[in-house]
Amino acid sequence: MCKVLINEVMLGKRSVGFECYSTENKDMVGMTAKQIKNAIKEGNAVLGFQLDSSGQLAVDREFCNNYMVKTGIGSLSPKFESDCIVNIMYTVVGKVGTEYEVVSSRFFHGME
Repeated sequence: MCKVLINEVMLGKRSVGFECYSTENKDMVGMTAKQIKNAIKEGNAVLGFQLDSSGQLAVDREFCNNYMVKTGIGSLSPKFESDCIVNIMYTVVGKVGTEYEVVSSRFFHGME
């Protein structure tokens, strides 16, 4: 099983970590950049991230076009502002028949 990037958590202008969805436990997990980097090095999938050529953590733009950044209680904005003007995003984490299993940036989990 794997984890999937949902939100980045910021304290001011500093990133303090990421909120990821665990496909195994079906819950949200807070992870630091160091924890994600170590997980990838150990062969555990954390979808939405990759290690660049210098071994630094980077967003996998082929998997994840954009994601939400949480800067306070209830305040979400897109990481890459030029891409969209929304305040919620859905990440597809599975498919059952013709329906998709999704998790929103506000932690809704269900079928769409």
